[in-house]
Amino acid sequence: MTHINAPQRLRFPKSINRMLIMKNLFQKFSLTALSLALYSGACAQQILLPTESCRDYSGVDIVSFADAVLENEVREALSIEPEDALTCDLAAGLTALDASGAGARRSVSGSPECNDPEHLFHDLSGIQNLSGLTDLALRNRGLSDISPLAGLTGLINLNLHTNWISDISPLRGLSNLVRLRIAENPLTDISALSDLTELRVLRMHRHGDFIGGQNPRSHRGATGILLTNAVTDISPLANLTKLVDLNIHTQDISDLAPLSGLTALLELRLAANSFTDLSPLRVLTSLQFLELTGNDITDITPLSGLTNLEALDLRFNPDLTDIQALFENPGIGAGDIVELRHTNVSCADQARLAEKGVEVRTELFSSCATANRQR
Repeated sequence: MTHINAPQRLRFPKSINRMLIMKNLFQKFSLTALSLALYSGACAQQILLPTESCRDYSGVDIVSFADAVLENEVREALSIEPEDALTCDLAAGLTALDASGAGARRSVSGSPECNDPEHLFHDLSGIQNLSGLTDLALRNRGLSDISPLAGLTGLINLNLHTNWISDISPLRGLSNLVRLRIAENPLTDISALSDLTELRVLRMHRHGDFIGGQNPRSHRGATGILLTNAVTDISPLANLTKLVDLNIHTQDISDLAPLSGLTALLELRLAANSFTDLSPLRVLTSLQFLELTGNDITDITPLSGLTNLEALDLRFNPDLTDIQALFENPGIGAGDIVELRHTNVSCADQARLAEKGVEVRTELFSSCATANRQR
């Protein structure tokens, strides 16, 4: 029988074997290094400058803020630790932020009474990347520049009460706003509000000139009363026909004509301005609360048709004597409140009003028998 020998295994010199092994290892190492490089390049996190926008970066890139106090507030709202990456995706997911200053402070002439460096926001840059915000409160933070808010077009509720803001033009494009509080700021120009037609609540009052329950018109210049900027032109409000609550007291408004189209209003506060003519209010028949304190009003005839009034404040109109319009108003009666402190309405007319079931409020030391005395 013929034997067929099995093919013999080729044998290479040891030097060649080592070369083959080294080549194989090098190829594997190169592929691994390339994969790592590609992965690292894809996943590298860039850190944005505070003024930069996440729109130009990926969701894993890191947001930064110009103000450390503001960043801490955002991190607390997101429940992330200081060492954790605050990415664009995380920032965009925040819907509500209350970063208001600690504690309530008395205000003087539309501005915080004092500055507390620990609670001021020196720069809002970075907040523009909280693009998912619908509710934002930045009350009492010493703000003057709010330009980074211009891109937060999803905002529905915005509270900027008690700051140093004089330019509100960055709010012009925030067309989804329903509630806006910009009271206690040194405003003069409110033209930026004219296109915010979804607004239902607008608070832009001041307290600075209205101190201690005194009539600001007769006490201006007295000790402790400071005069600052005030709004005089309210024509930009004429387009805001969805408003139900408007507070513009302690400004310097002499003409109420722009309010005549705001027929949805339920509450209107106009204390301590400079108007005397109430005729533009004649058509605001939905009004339930009307404050006219401290305006040197003598003629309230236009109020006779406001039959839904439940509370009317006429305090500090010292030349007001005639309230016949209230007797002619069939809607004013039991359960309603009329404030007559510091007017010259007679005790007889106060008694007539009380006979309709109205709670008539007058001075603490009033001699009128029907007086509901108030401090």
